[in-house]
Amino acid sequence: MQAFEALWTNRDGLTDKFVDYWNHTSAAFANNQYVVGYDPLNEPFPGNVAGGKKGVKLLLPGHADREHLAPVFARLYDVY
Repeated sequence: MQAFEALWTNRDGLTDKFVDYWNHTSAAFANNQYVVGYDPLNEPFPGNVAGGKKGVKLLLPGHADREHLAPVFARLYDVY
């Protein structure tokens, strides 16, 4: 829970490092004809689900996607 919470909140620059890693990795494979796509985060965890009412909301369908995953993926795909 703590690691994903750090990713979603950019604690210690973790989100920045995650985005930098994928920018570097995707650039390395950009012209590779055998790579058609990538999944930067398989089965992401919603974060601190034990954090009171806010944490419980993260378990509701779509909530963690909107609150945590979408903003991080927007940075990965430059869709601000």
